[in-house]
Amino acid sequence: GPQTSLALSALPRTIEDLQEIGLDAAQLAEKAGQDDAIGEFSRFYLERREQEVAAAGSNERSRQKLRDEFTPRLEIALSGAAGQVHREVTVRTRYAFETGPTYENLIIVAPHNGRIIDVPPLRMCSISKQLVPATCLERCAVSGREALRHLLTISESTGLRALPEFGTRCAISGLTVLESETEISMVTGKKAIKSLLKMSALSGKMAEPQYFAICAFSKSEVLYSELAVSEISATSYRVDEKSVSAVSGKTGHKHEFIVCHETRQTITRTEAQQCQATGAYVRPGILERCEVTSTSVLPSELERCSVTGLRALKRLLVESSISSSRLLENIAIKAKSGKYCTPMESGACFWSDCKSHPDDLRECTLTGLSIHADFTTGDAPSRLKPLVQLLTGVSRTAEGSPVWDAVAKSIRHVLKSGRCQVQAAVLSPTKRHLATSSKIKSLWGLRTTDAGAIFDINEQVVIGRIWTGKNKSGLGG
Repeated sequence: GPQTSLALSALPRTIEDLQEIGLDAAQLAEKAGQDDAIGEFSRFYLERREQEVAAAGSNERSRQKLRDEFTPRLEIALSGAAGQVHREVTVRTRYAFETGPTYENLIIVAPHNGRIIDVPPLRMCSISKQLVPATCLERCAVSGREALRHLLTISESTGLRALPEFGTRCAISGLTVLESETEISMVTGKKAIKSLLKMSALSGKMAEPQYFAICAFSKSEVLYSELAVSEISATSYRVDEKSVSAVSGKTGHKHEFIVCHETRQTITRTEAQQCQATGAYVRPGILERCEVTSTSVLPSELERCSVTGLRALKRLLVESSISSSRLLENIAIKAKSGKYCTPMESGACFWSDCKSHPDDLRECTLTGLSIHADFTTGDAPSRLKPLVQLLTGVSRTAEGSPVWDAVAKSIRHVLKSGRCQVQAAVLSPTKRHLATSSKIKSLWGLRTTDAGAIFDINEQVVIGRIWTGKNKSGLGG
């Protein structure tokens, strides 16, 4: 071509570009600077520059101008040259083999003697077994062996080249690819590009997408053969997460089951029964009925009442502070302090006829009767408060007057005294007993005594001791 003709044409008479004859202007200037005369000339002007700049004083503008004027600069012009010029020419060559495309290479030759200076090395093609320029060869991406580029198989997926025996066709896309870029479907046995296959989240097996489905519970993709259908919800689930009901034998996904709180067996949610006390789920036949509330609860939540024999929720029972026996709270006797006792362990308050915890009963020092603390005086010794109020004159009520004569008669009989006259009386809460304050006069009427007594209206007799005395103020309030 034109460039080749120019590279081989004769030299012009006038050389305008030193590169035409292979000379470097920078190298020539460096050589010229090494001349003794030129070196002495440069030294003289450099010394003169230092003197002139020093003489300029502090005027920076003048100092800079003197530096520029006394700095030696070397310019070189080539006026002639003697010798011989030999060229080395780089030639682009094109060639082809029996089949395939055209290849190109650059070679360097010396025209003056016809010698080839630089050519690509020759190496063996592993397919054609020919020695060919190394630039025509390419390494197999699988085996590492070299072969002519056009004889290698090209992957239409990645562009990698390999020997033909390492090529194959993708069963899904139809593309020619390398075997190393494929995977064998565990369902059909066909080869396909790895990225076009799916992997089972259960087994790790690879297969075409159409052979996969999603587990309705874990949302993971697995092979159809790795799925089962729940007998509970009729939905598909992965077989490795299967559970079986210990009650009905039904199978399904583990999330459709719960564990029995008592037996630790697996059961379905619809088969489970819930304890109404704890909320725990158990298999049928475990729960028992509370005989008080009729609720179904775990056996551990029940306790037998020592009085009634009923099995009831533990929270409904209390403990006797006397015998430590457990009984239903609604039949237990509760003390003011919060303690409990059984009805058999309780005592009766004669004033109220109520059963009371022994801790709350006090002996009235006036009558000797057992009275609940609510009806006694606040200070010790304990006395029936309504009786004290009658005897001290604080209360002058006249309740139960129809039986006053019977009261007086009973008091006279017990004390074997003279006349007795009831002064005031108070009925008990049950209207059965009457607290009375009376005056007793001797047979001769010379001596008067106060008397306090409790009268049983039903039995028509005085109960307990009769208090007698004159010092009412000493009774307290």
